[in-house]
Amino acid sequence: MGGPSGDVGGWRNVVVRGCTLSWSGHYYRGGDGSERPYDRPDGLGIEPSLGSVLVEDTLAEHNFGDGLDSKAANTTIRRCIVANNSYDGVKLWGPGSCVENTLVYGRGDGDATPTPWAAIVIDQVDIPGASFEIVNVTVDDFLGRNYLIYVQYDGQPVDLTIRNSIFSGRGPNCPIYIGGESTLNADHNLFYLPQSEAVLVHGDTAYTAGDIGDLGPGNIYGDPRFVRPAWGEEGDYHLQGGSPAIDAGSPYGAPDTDLENYPRDAHPDIGAYEYRSLGEAAFRILRETGDVVASGSFYGTGFHTTPADVAEWVPVSEPVEPGDLLAPDPYRPGYYRKTRGPYSCLVAGVVSSAPGFVLGEPGKGRALLALLGIVPVKVTAENGPIRPGDLLVSSSLPGYAMRCSNPSRCGCGLVGKALEPLERGEGVIRVLLVR
Repeated sequence: MGGPSGDVGGWRNVVVRGCTLSWSGHYYRGGDGSERPYDRPDGLGIEPSLGSVLVEDTLAEHNFGDGLDSKAANTTIRRCIVANNSYDGVKLWGPGSCVENTLVYGRGDGDATPTPWAAIVIDQVDIPGASFEIVNVTVDDFLGRNYLIYVQYDGQPVDLTIRNSIFSGRGPNCPIYIGGESTLNADHNLFYLPQSEAVLVHGDTAYTAGDIGDLGPGNIYGDPRFVRPAWGEEGDYHLQGGSPAIDAGSPYGAPDTDLENYPRDAHPDIGAYEYRSLGEAAFRILRETGDVVASGSFYGTGFHTTPADVAEWVPVSEPVEPGDLLAPDPYRPGYYRKTRGPYSCLVAGVVSSAPGFVLGEPGKGRALLALLGIVPVKVTAENGPIRPGDLLVSSSLPGYAMRCSNPSRCGCGLVGKALEPLERGEGVIRVLLVR
């Protein structure tokens, strides 16, 4: 999404809510992105304007440029996830802007090449005394070798407040940099930069793990104990029990709820997520969806479900849809893509449409891979008509299965048995998965 500069004030009173601004530059005109007209296309890029601009409840991930880049004054980024973008995560240029209840991680999107980009950037601000706030934000970076956050290398000084935020830099030499002329108000933050001698540099003053408490009240150093930090793939940045961030925040200026709209109490946690103990979710039914949430094991004499397959959430490297045959992507370890070529031994399963039993966690850029059971599968008659009982393998059409005319060749590439016929062309039939 782009917002060009205007002749009379530009973007004003704009709300971007509940959006997915992702994969920019990857599939330009149906290609692989190499022919894209811009070197670094952002998820959101707004040129200078008077604002206000509110970006709320939005996901910006896997963009070839920045995640969210706003030059507009009075920009608020609230309850957003900015993940695995190739360049900067969040960039703010306009006065009166803030980031709150937001998760930023995965700079570089799994590419280990050192870059000059950062998780959060506030720079090139040309208005003296412009104010910015970072409140209840979680930042995590694996790449290192550049500033985790930088604010005003030069130019006009700004007034920055950071409060109740986690700054985790796991890579080497990645301190936070604040221009010496700018004013920094920092309280109740958790820092963790195990491979950096300096944690935060403010002008000529460098703070380390040993004296970060001198930065302001409530500032501490320690491992935040995220559930599953990640780089290049989806992570889980909820807090584990024993995290030093729990109950360590300040109620002053803290949002009433966290990134997931879970209420904060009088002793808010540091970071975007409030900690939830297992006891709070021991057993409950979500009224809006009917989902049952339980923290313990399930014991019973039977489990009955209408759909007929078992599936697991897996990350995918390209858009897929129910019925597609999937195989591991040899160019992105850990990811899956549609099958390529006939009789492929890489075939792993089928994208499920309505599984009866689901493993793993959902998320953007993930698909349900059916592992066993009966599922609808995309098929082609390129190797002859399909009859019920025929063995199926991958075809030359990406993501499609075909009849295995030679049982000796099925072997490692066997998908399953056809339960319905297909006389000609392409279609979707029910298949019993056989591995």
